[in-house]
Amino acid sequence: MNHPAIKQQSPALQPGSATPWSAQSEYRLRRRITNLWLGMWAFFIAGLGMLVMANFAKSFELGFAGALSIGGGVVQLLALQRRREMLGEEMRRGPRGEFFEGSGMLANKPRNTQRLTTWIQHPANSIAFNCGCGIRHFWAEWDGAMWIPNYDPEQFGEAEYPSTVDPGGGRWVILCPCGMGHFKLKLLIVDRTAKDAQ
Repeated sequence: MNHPAIKQQSPALQPGSATPWSAQSEYRLRRRITNLWLGMWAFFIAGLGMLVMANFAKSFELGFAGALSIGGGVVQLLALQRRREMLGEEMRRGPRGEFFEGSGMLANKPRNTQRLTTWIQHPANSIAFNCGCGIRHFWAEWDGAMWIPNYDPEQFGEAEYPSTVDPGGGRWVILCPCGMGHFKLKLLIVDRTAKDAQ
């Protein structure tokens, strides 16, 4: 249940993107996006300034140059949009729990495990334990322990997950306020797993 260490570069590509990720590619793409953004505004501001001056000076050439400059800003804007789509967004969960698989290059960026819960397994016959933060927890439901089945027939349906598969399987789970996760299996499941291993 512990999360495996994530490699620096993931060889597998996510469904949301066909662009592999690397730190160098991300750096170059972000730098290119910044340069396009600055160039776009330089073209727009210069073009607008030339159009204003052409209006006061009644100069066709200055007005034409201003229009060309604004056109250059539009080209920069389109290139900026393409580069942002190439960079994309990282995999994340939204504020209401909705899952976004990511897009572009960042969909394939290895995720940071720093904020993931670390899970500790306890013996199936334990009644209580002390968390590393010093809080004592009991495996009674009134102390916050929840039984999480491996599958929920109400959610998935009997036909899709028949009850003959791992009957009664699941785990008792307590998530400590410090963020540490604790779990234990039922004795029945532990005994069955030991018999299957023999």
